[in-house]
Amino acid sequence: MELFIYWFGDAWVSRADVEDTIDEVLDGEGEVTGGGTGDTGGNIDIEIFDDANVERLMVEVAKTVSTDLPANAFYRLAYDKDQHQWQEFECLVELF
Repeated sequence: MELFIYWFGDAWVSRADVEDTIDEVLDGEGEVTGGGTGDTGGNIDIEIFDDANVERLMVEVAKTVSTDLPANAFYRLAYDKDQHQWQEFECLVELF
């Protein structure tokens, strides 16, 4: 399963630091596979392994990025090539 994180504007910390923190949160249940930054914002690409606890990881990742990325950060979770979910992280963090 793939998770794509996007944001507009500058992050409060470097993208590399956010990626390192996300890798720590994933703790072997996934990995950061790419990312980039540009004039309008940035993105981080994550692979979540099949046997991972997706719900728990999503909450932990959301908590992590909510302190490091702008409030406009959002994600796209791709279950397979045909199913995508767009969501703001703020909503996910508020649920838990």
